[in-house]
Amino acid sequence: MTMTLEDAFKNSKSLHPDIKIGFTMFKKLKPENVRKISETNRRSCLCQVCCNFALKIEALKKHIKSIETPNNKEQFTKINLEKEQISAVTLCQYQDTPKASCIERTCQMCSTEKIMDYFKVITDESQDMNLTWYQWGPIEINKGNKIKRCVSCLPKETALVHFLTEMKKDLAL
Repeated sequence: MTMTLEDAFKNSKSLHPDIKIGFTMFKKLKPENVRKISETNRRSCLCQVCCNFALKIEALKKHIKSIETPNNKEQFTKINLEKEQISAVTLCQYQDTPKASCIERTCQMCSTEKIMDYFKVITDESQDMNLTWYQWGPIEINKGNKIKRCVSCLPKETALVHFLTEMKKDLAL
């Protein structure tokens, strides 16, 4: 199997929306010859930038739930908060693989600035609200007369516009 069971389930639901099945039953019905993807085969990055971006997406999901009303719910459900989709919004359209110049951020046609348009419905609804999230970053710990430096997951809070500016920076790296 080349994807996680959760991704396969999402894929199946999007291809066959008329079939009503839950994730638990989907797992039970998996054929025996289909083996789970191993941890070493996953195409995911656990670097600090990617982890921080994932934490920002989680914070954005919580923020949307906090401002969601019956009047705006439909608008918010149209926003795809998958990491790949958010990244794709900032690139030129492509079939299989984006152009190298788009990925390297040297393309004159695409830009991380497009993220502001993608999330405009959220910024319009949130106005001056602050958003809280966690971010991996350096800290210093005093141990006696020595200072130890390490990385820790720290709480952050800022206005949504500044938060999206940080997301743009993450995508530009």
